[in-house]
Amino acid sequence: MGEMPPHGIMFHHFHDEQHIPMQGSITSAEFTDMIIDLKNGFNLLSAEDWYQKSVSDKLEPKDICLTFDDNLRCQFDIAFPVLKDFNIKAFWFVITLPLDKKIEKLELYRHYRMAQFSHINEFYTAFNEVIRNSIYLKEVELALREAVADQYLLQEAPYYSSEDRIFRYVRDVVLGQKKYEELMDSMIEDSKFRIDDKLLTLLWMDKACLQELRKNGHIIGLHGHTHPINIAQLSRNEQEMEYKTNIRKLKEILNGDIISMSHPNNFYNDTTLGILREMKIRLGFRADMVKKQYSNLEQPRLDCALLKGSRK
Repeated sequence: MGEMPPHGIMFHHFHDEQHIPMQGSITSAEFTDMIIDLKNGFNLLSAEDWYQKSVSDKLEPKDICLTFDDNLRCQFDIAFPVLKDFNIKAFWFVITLPLDKKIEKLELYRHYRMAQFSHINEFYTAFNEVIRNSIYLKEVELALREAVADQYLLQEAPYYSSEDRIFRYVRDVVLGQKKYEELMDSMIEDSKFRIDDKLLTLLWMDKACLQELRKNGHIIGLHGHTHPINIAQLSRNEQEMEYKTNIRKLKEILNGDIISMSHPNNFYNDTTLGILREMKIRLGFRADMVKKQYSNLEQPRLDCALLKGSRK
């Protein structure tokens, strides 16, 4: 893997008999193998040790930690037991909207496209057809003519196909959140996909899960209240609302201070960093390793997808 700065390893989806495979998802056995490999090659720190070394500027190049974004139930069901076996404590970055039993749409749409289509490219074909029949067709066509959309997003991440990048460019840059949700909601409404309490329970952790993680010594941090697609496009007041709601709800559940976070979708700006500093957040993580210098609110992470197959 070469010489790297101290960094986190970023995890999202896991799958088993109950939780369906997602793009980039891993099994309990694959997670176990990754931890063994990481412990052999790096100094794998528990979250509290990483935090203490970070804020005292004592992290060393071989230091790594484990991080989990989006408070997904599959993480608690599949990854948490493995962490217990290794006695490793991790960072968990939490979206608080689902804790109010409300839908966080980015994850809902991800589940929909993997549950309803046999291959991700089938979804992209269907989504492009919806665009063709929408009032946004000319807007999307013009943007795609003027941009190199298949080079969008985390260029150091080979796990994204050209189709993945084009979809995310259209979603994040061309349409934006409101128009994207309008099109996705129309697709779901026309399908047999059903949204109910059972789905909510399957997708996200509840308050008891977070309390169990905290009781076991893990560090719970911010990831936005609603997980906006691009928080940097929001006004200062909107960004403040995202993180102040996020921290208030976590403090109510966990009855303790919140001092860490990760940037949703790797988007943020100087306004975001200023808000986080005002809120006394001491530690933040990006979703890549491309910067040459990292502040305490922009620490690098490597996606676990880049570790998959390292034993093969």
